[in-house]
Amino acid sequence: MPLPTKRASSEDLDQTKVVQKLLLEVEGLAIKGRNQLVEEKLEHASSVAFHSGDHMDKSLAASAITLHANKLIERGAWPEHGPGLDVQLRKALQLAEQVKPRNRQLEGNVMQVFSCAVFAKPSKDAADIDTAIEARQK
Repeated sequence: MPLPTKRASSEDLDQTKVVQKLLLEVEGLAIKGRNQLVEEKLEHASSVAFHSGDHMDKSLAASAITLHANKLIERGAWPEHGPGLDVQLRKALQLAEQVKPRNRQLEGNVMQVFSCAVFAKPSKDAADIDTAIEARQK
């Protein structure tokens, strides 16, 4: 007799499909050089992933959050509203650590972007810098 498995709810699948669709659109728009739309779609994908990551594909959610954060860091920007990049990337790391089987490359990418985000944080303090250094040494 097969072991019972947790079935993904239709809402979980819907959120995963939304983020997948947005990231595919991002790829197409990036090829066309439509940077403003790329940023908007990445922000939307990241928001869905941040708020629904526990109820969707965790590696996809962590990737979407990390891609968006990396794009903002490249521009030297910080979110004007909502949680800061450090908070978003902590969530991404939490999601990445829950991926089965474990994906150390994803975890490493999230930690690297997290460290960069903390150093780029506008109002960082000594504790933030210690956290960024710890993330780089992990």
